[in-house]
Amino acid sequence: MKFQCSHCHEIIEVDNADLGQDVQCGSCFETVTVPSARVMPGTVIADFLIIEEIGRGGMGIVYRAHQISLDRPAAVKILADSYASNSDFITGFIKEARAAAQLNHPHIVQAFAVGEDDGIFYFAMEYVNGETMKAILKREHVIPVPFAINVIQQIAEALDYAWKESKIVHRDIKPDNIMITTTGKAKLADLGLARSAEDVNSEVSDEVMGTPQYISPEQLTGSPVDNRTDIYCLGATFFHLITGRFPFEGNAAVEIAEKHLSEPLTPPHLYNPEIPEMISLVVMKMMAKNPDERYASAMDLIEDLSMVRKGKLPPSLASKHGGGFAGKTLILVNDRSHVSRPIQAPVPAKKTLLPVIISAIILLVLVVVGITMYLSSSTPVSAPVRVATFTEKADAVYREANAKMHTDIATAHDLLYKFLKSPSLPSTEEDFQKLTEVRNLFAKIDETYIVQKSDYRNQMKKVHTAEFNKIQGTKK
Repeated sequence: MKFQCSHCHEIIEVDNADLGQDVQCGSCFETVTVPSARVMPGTVIADFLIIEEIGRGGMGIVYRAHQISLDRPAAVKILADSYASNSDFITGFIKEARAAAQLNHPHIVQAFAVGEDDGIFYFAMEYVNGETMKAILKREHVIPVPFAINVIQQIAEALDYAWKESKIVHRDIKPDNIMITTTGKAKLADLGLARSAEDVNSEVSDEVMGTPQYISPEQLTGSPVDNRTDIYCLGATFFHLITGRFPFEGNAAVEIAEKHLSEPLTPPHLYNPEIPEMISLVVMKMMAKNPDERYASAMDLIEDLSMVRKGKLPPSLASKHGGGFAGKTLILVNDRSHVSRPIQAPVPAKKTLLPVIISAIILLVLVVVGITMYLSSSTPVSAPVRVATFTEKADAVYREANAKMHTDIATAHDLLYKFLKSPSLPSTEEDFQKLTEVRNLFAKIDETYIVQKSDYRNQMKKVHTAEFNKIQGTKK
């Protein structure tokens, strides 16, 4: 096995029997401890230095890594031991990885390499600086409709490309497999389930691939799958983002599966009044149980979402639902989305004592308020507190850190680090631009900060060495 020396950072190669033992580095001659496991931070798999674990899936563990030969960040997926002993599975794993490597699209995580190193099977891919939609959803609970539409439309573009280029069916679209970069770009992660439709439909197997909360009916019944299968899974993801709940819920996977097959879907706007009814129609069409009733392609979905964003009614939805929304204007404003409805003529009210009672109550309330204001007139009334926007907070941190970086770099480093680790979520283009500025400044300060600490350690090491030599000389 190979690992990185903690002193000189050169690569050391030892026998697997040396795990957890102390050895001497052949470059700096310092004593170092061999990692206790074959795959863990500090070890080297093929051309990739493992840095830290960043995720786990059904097939294995994903690590943040560094590709040594090309000096670039990467993510490396290590296949679980339970799968590595299955030769048929290994063949499929390598084939899937190579299929993913054929896809080069701005909304698809790019594959780098696939192979085996001393019995360890790995799949290396582009490292995405960001977080999964699952992590964002866990923090925010419900995603604002405009942000969710952006994500779904970008992933639909990725699916459209994958289908047209290689007839690839992902089969496991879910928030876990959607990455959001620090600049707000959505990327579809291939975690090993992507297969060509020809391969999937030619197999005879009882194995069901997918995640119960987002799986399509045809995956459950073993029927042929195609691009419309991914549209269903993406629709289930869309539903979860904007409602904060799964389309179908149950105590067991079997119960959830049965609902995907037979239970009618509740329109998402009934769970969240912020959702426009038109978006509900889009989700319902995406999640139709009969594939023939869904969007025929991801591009059709993209076109409908584009029309909805412009406040227009997609013809496909108008005809399907009898044109019941014709003439209505859809408004998507910031994070508060709604559908404007025509004003109905007022219905003449019957003569009752209700207006008199209401007038009396209002008069009484006004008298009480007037007396209260008179009695408290000497107390100053505080103005409502305005909450700073994400951009304003980021700008304030940026300015303070920038001012301190030349006089107190440790404080500047700490300020930026705490802000970047805060749960704040950017939502506008201006937010993402400012977040990028903060990250760039942090990277600049972090590099200088690390060098300074390294210089300090080297200086102290020289001092300690001199003191040690002095003591040794005295003893002689």
